[in-house]
Amino acid sequence: MTSEVTAIFEALYSWDLLENQYNILKRMLTIKYGEPSKVDEYFYDYKKDDPSLNESAKMAAFLTNRCKYSSLFETDKGDIYLIIVPGDLHGNVGLYYHDKINNPDIILDALDDL
Repeated sequence: MTSEVTAIFEALYSWDLLENQYNILKRMLTIKYGEPSKVDEYFYDYKKDDPSLNESAKMAAFLTNRCKYSSLFETDKGDIYLIIVPGDLHGNVGLYYHDKINNPDIILDALDDL
């Protein structure tokens, strides 16, 4: 038996709001679980300090699947994957929890922590 929990937050229509919500959750998870074991935060076709990578360019790249924003937190009890996922004209920040020990009580405890 595999146990997973998914939490998808409200739809947001600007990259600044998406990135802000992602960064708040990432800081909270880092405080609780330590540094993530894997971080992917980049836009394809752009260098990090490219001056043309403004708010609208970021949102356009995001909505056309030309960026990746995710962090993986590995714990003894389970893995937590934080990601920004695109919708039609919006995005959502999502948290995915994968239980390593298949205990429903551990999943409920993890959800209470967030």
